[in-house]
Amino acid sequence: MAAGGRQPQIRSEDETCKVCPNVESAYVCRNSEPNVFIVHAERKVITGRVKDKEVKKRKKKILQDIEKKVSALRNTHGGHLLVHLDGHKKGDRFLEYFHEFVDKTLQYLIECGKPYTDSYVCTWLCDLDGFEHFVDVLLITVENTCCISTVNFNTKICSDFEKTNASTWNIVSILAHSPDRANVDASLRGVEPIPHECRNTELKYLPDQGNKSDFDLVDYIWDDLKLKDNLTSLSKVHGGGSYYVGLAENAGTTDGYKNKVITKEGFQITNPDTFKKAITERINADVCVLDYRGTFSQLPPSLIKVETYRVSASPKKYILEVAIGFFGGLVFSDREGPRTYEISEGRIYRMAKEEWQRRITQLPSWKGINTATQEVRDLA
Repeated sequence: MAAGGRQPQIRSEDETCKVCPNVESAYVCRNSEPNVFIVHAERKVITGRVKDKEVKKRKKKILQDIEKKVSALRNTHGGHLLVHLDGHKKGDRFLEYFHEFVDKTLQYLIECGKPYTDSYVCTWLCDLDGFEHFVDVLLITVENTCCISTVNFNTKICSDFEKTNASTWNIVSILAHSPDRANVDASLRGVEPIPHECRNTELKYLPDQGNKSDFDLVDYIWDDLKLKDNLTSLSKVHGGGSYYVGLAENAGTTDGYKNKVITKEGFQITNPDTFKKAITERINADVCVLDYRGTFSQLPPSLIKVETYRVSASPKKYILEVAIGFFGGLVFSDREGPRTYEISEGRIYRMAKEEWQRRITQLPSWKGINTATQEVRDLA
């Protein structure tokens, strides 16, 4: 076990594949590069239809393996990633399907503004002397980053239309300006008048869930209905916002005029008080914050208020409102903070959130924005 008791991330190539371990061991033996990892990727999965649920699941698994290993390489002096394209025919040099599949993920891991072509070099392993018989294996050279490559910030930002992934620039800007932004407590907005979606309001419809318990509903709302994403994004909107479950948006056209009508549908809850408590406990269990002092801590209790509104007597249906206050720093939907990786003694580990925060403050963009905002404060 590594220092600090961190658990290593086990290599995740397909255990049934005999090529992957042979390729990796052969390459390590003939190459002086200390950081080498391999990813097993079936070509039929890469080229498969996303509408197929099993194919979609396997695509996601491959990308997660790639982003974990590439981020670890970028965060630890760079290195080489071998990709076994299982099922790729000998002599086929066409790689557009592979790059279409993977390049967006690789691009997202470049936080320093460096061009993609300066960060990654991809070639066929069989083009190297001694590896001619490995005809379905790619070699990607991964350059190290000057600061920190993050897989998932575990915090979202709002536009007037949707919640999107935060960028490194977003993170740096928010943290640099956080001393100037006072927290605002959560405030319930209710359902009268019926709310409409905007930057500080999110509406979700919950179809009938059969015999799901209230606790199962909490899990579904947190993950599938993206309460975790909306909580983090709405906490960045000045004045905070509200997330609702049980309000349906119905699109329609009248005399050529297209619009949406919001209706109170509600969803079944066995015990509203127990349900509200379970929502609050889930938030407190999973969420952490980073304040302007650079300190990670639990979510302030005043930042969240949970309420239910009854809309039907039989069956008992309710609308859920989770009110979120404004937080001057960052709110994360994972207790461990942002997710990214580093290498220690040849193994991949999830980076501690404190180390991630330290590296963020080493970014040139951080130093530039922080200096500029401090000068403005000094003039005030």
